[in-house]
Amino acid sequence: MNAVVPPHPNPKAIPHLWNYKELRPLLLRAGELVTAEEAERRVLMLINPALRTSPHSSQRHQLTASQRSPRQPTPSMPDYN
Repeated sequence: MNAVVPPHPNPKAIPHLWNYKELRPLLLRAGELVTAEEAERRVLMLINPALRTSPHSSQRHQLTASQRSPRQPTPSMPDYN
């Protein structure tokens, strides 16, 4: 159980700031490369530099930035209840 819930914190992620001014051109380019017809959702995964072998922003969380065109319909989220 200590591997899942260790007795003391042992963080591997490092503090990191993703700047929207740097991300925005990448999001727009992703919208050009992959159209709404090709993929329902287009996202950039924001991966912590210290966790390059894992697609996580922190040890337990994933952070993504989504790109939608102005006239692109937004499907509703699934109801998990």
